[in-house]
Amino acid sequence: RTWNLVGFEEPELDRWAHRLASTMKPILERSVRSMRSPNQTLFAVDALARLARTEPGSDLSATLLIAIEHLLSQPDWRSRARAWRAASALEPTKISRLVRSHGPGGRALTHADVHDEEWAAFALAVGRCPVEQAQLELEPLLRSPSARIRRAAAQSVTPDHRGLTVLLVDLLDDSVVEVARQAARALSSFSGQEASEALLRVQDRGDPRSLLPD
Repeated sequence: RTWNLVGFEEPELDRWAHRLASTMKPILERSVRSMRSPNQTLFAVDALARLARTEPGSDLSATLLIAIEHLLSQPDWRSRARAWRAASALEPTKISRLVRSHGPGGRALTHADVHDEEWAAFALAVGRCPVEQAQLELEPLLRSPSARIRRAAAQSVTPDHRGLTVLLVDLLDDSVVEVARQAARALSSFSGQEASEALLRVQDRGDPRSLLPD
């Protein structure tokens, strides 16, 4: 049986993806547990992560965690990047465990040794760790020479990460507009005076970077 999904909007695609993942759940779980084919495992992890996001607290997370740990031990950065993207569907305590055991920095590697895509995916996941751990991990990523990593790190910031205010204020002057906009978005969720005043300064000078992302 086939479905024609051409022309569907994102919410419709999400509903169809959830429907398909739910239908295939037993097959996906078997694929993850067997781990015989890397491509099948990656597909299954992606689909189960999508399902876990719509069914938080389900029994999927235990199966997903095992598969993600397996992918994070692989030498291929593409597999590790997809694993970090899937990890963001897990509970904060499980993400925290993965970061301590498998974080790119924890492998004693430099930023040059890890592809930007892996660091960016890691940044998006690490923001869901407990606050102190998240701030500690995000701080060097917000200073990264890679605009892609800086943007992902700023995107990962939540209102609880007020310890990163100074770094985000600095990023309002970032040479890459999308990085500055993500920093502005993060600061706009903070309640402190320093964040508010920094945003007002950018807006008052008519800088296009003051436009918040959608």
